[in-house]
Amino acid sequence: MPHVRCEVGPHRSPNALSYVYERLSTPPQSFFRRQRLCDRHLAEWHQAVQIEFELVEDGQDLQELPRCYRCGIAQIDQVPVRELFLTIFRKDTQEDHWARLCNACCSAMVIHDSMKEDDSRARYSQ
Repeated sequence: MPHVRCEVGPHRSPNALSYVYERLSTPPQSFFRRQRLCDRHLAEWHQAVQIEFELVEDGQDLQELPRCYRCGIAQIDQVPVRELFLTIFRKDTQEDHWARLCNACCSAMVIHDSMKEDDSRARYSQ
């Protein structure tokens, strides 16, 4: 079996890679990014973005905290809230994560991960 290339660096991983799908909801816009990462770079990505994600499980209500999940700014209910959805596929498993972000952290995520604007909603609504 050929080694698959991790998108972060010029190396190939002998292990299965994780497929990471990010979607940032910033009404009326939406941003996304797809990445294929080895275990080391997935761990480094989590450390770099510094977001306390909520794990989304079937039938479980989200425990929304009244703060930004990245910087911790309180009273987030009084500012526009953005939602970050993260899905990680590893071998035969899927993990869904969710976080609320303030405007500043939302902008930082778009820049940090070079997220692209998702225009699929506009195409399908026409």
